[in-house]
Amino acid sequence: MIELNVCEKEWNNYNLFASTRDVEDEQIIEFEGKIPEWLKGTLYRNGPGAFEINND
Repeated sequence: MIELNVCEKEWNNYNLFASTRDVEDEQIIEFEGKIPEWLKGTLYRNGPGAFEINND
C-alpha cells in the first residue's frame, strides 16, 4: 500500500488571484558548469497580472 504524507492544513490561495502592478528589474545570474545539450527552448514570462477592472 502506498502511503502519502500530505499537509492537512487548508492552503490560502488568495495571492494567486491578487493584482500586482510591480515589475521586478531584469536580473542576470551567473552559474558554473555546462548547460546540457538536450536543454533547448525559450522561457516566456508574462505579467504582472491585473484582476480588477477600472481599479487604479
